[in-house]
Amino acid sequence: MKKGLIVLIFIFAVGLIFRFYRLGDVPSGLHRDEAFLGYNAYSIFKTTRDISGNFLPLHLESFLFSPALYSYFSIPFIALFGLSAFSTRFASAMFGSFTILVTYFLAKELFSNPRLRGLKIENLKMEVPIIAAVMLAISPWHMNLSRTATENVIAVFFISVGVLLYLLWIRKKKWYLLVSSFFAFGITLLVYQAPRAFLPLFFPFLAILFIDLKIDRKRIMQSFMLFAAFIILPLLFIFSSKDLSLRMRTVSIFATDGTQLTLDQQLREDGVLGVPTLFGRVFHNKIVGYSAQFFQNYFQGPGSA
Repeated sequence: MKKGLIVLIFIFAVGLIFRFYRLGDVPSGLHRDEAFLGYNAYSIFKTTRDISGNFLPLHLESFLFSPALYSYFSIPFIALFGLSAFSTRFASAMFGSFTILVTYFLAKELFSNPRLRGLKIENLKMEVPIIAAVMLAISPWHMNLSRTATENVIAVFFISVGVLLYLLWIRKKKWYLLVSSFFAFGITLLVYQAPRAFLPLFFPFLAILFIDLKIDRKRIMQSFMLFAAFIILPLLFIFSSKDLSLRMRTVSIFATDGTQLTLDQQLREDGVLGVPTLFGRVFHNKIVGYSAQFFQNYFQGPGSA
């Protein structure tokens, strides 16, 4: 046990070094999004208003009404170190580093779950959490994102925490773990845009995968009630707002004519090649075209949303 703790501390220290060493200098200069997040944080800290003059906003008007929580997380570090690239990126590097620890305990809990016993992985219970933590600590994409002011690193942290707490609730049956899990999931809606599309699909999959549907009906009901309260209702409010849904509407698959133009081109090519009309319509129609575009966008890498 002590040996495992020492190894985990060492891995965490390595992750800290990779994420904090010369944080203000590498990468060189702030990109546009970082500047918006940092200066909005500075403005809220100094005036309680963002750079657009909104009082303690949950969304930044100057940032296409994107969630504002990253800027709030940055305020303590801007207060300590002044407004700089280092202080603006500090929150991302910090949450990125803590995600290493969460990954270790999440892997440990996953491989202890009774629903996974059929995989015969008992002999890997000790090794897999360490491997998972190491892989994240030295992951190039995670290091890169953790060294810039970007909301998705914080979103990954809270989603990981939410999953960990949910699995702990399944095992320990403590109500506060379930509430804390959904609180962590809900926070991500105020951090980054992607969870607004990700969580409504992710949580039902999580519940079905780990809850025994035959004997846990009451607990399933509890889960979905909190799912509705912490995720679905806030999303309905966001979707109903013209301002808060601006970002989603501008990057939606229906926001540009690209998919429709592709379909029109495919149908023209079918005509030139003499493909039967019925056969062409089966494979080249709006349902197939927009569905393919949706899944292509949905599974793109982090930072693309």
